[in-house]
Amino acid sequence: MTEPKNILTFFKDVCTAAIPPIVVIILQYIRMHTLPMRSEFDMLAHVMGGVAIGWMSMILLERWRRRGWAALRPFIFRDYIVFSTVSLVGVVWEFWEFIMQAVTGDIYQPSIADTMNDLLMDLIGALILIAIYRIIRHIQQTKKGTITPKDLNEKRSS
Repeated sequence: MTEPKNILTFFKDVCTAAIPPIVVIILQYIRMHTLPMRSEFDMLAHVMGGVAIGWMSMILLERWRRRGWAALRPFIFRDYIVFSTVSLVGVVWEFWEFIMQAVTGDIYQPSIADTMNDLLMDLIGALILIAIYRIIRHIQQTKKGTITPKDLNEKRSS
């Protein structure tokens, strides 16, 4: 594969994987302009943001693994990268809110507790996504015969 094709493929992967976070940002924008700023939907928005950023990370890692660009064995490394990416994006988002509050004077972060809650909700979203992915993957492997019920019993007894 030539270098320009790799760059184009990489760019295409990133653009298509960014769709879930873009959808969440659009929904968040609509929520901010239709509901009170500190509504009960703020927690849900952060959970959805954690799921969306984690989903984007998983999509990219899986595509790059299939192309041989990223080797992630065992899969705990994938989970760690997804969790770390969500953490990083959550912290950057909170810094952005802090800067916007300093520049505009609008209240984006009413308290430290709100900021910590936002970060916690981001991480809960990442954990929900990782759990769902592992359950789906387990079901798929069981259907394919990669994992048998006997293997599960042997793992539990050890």
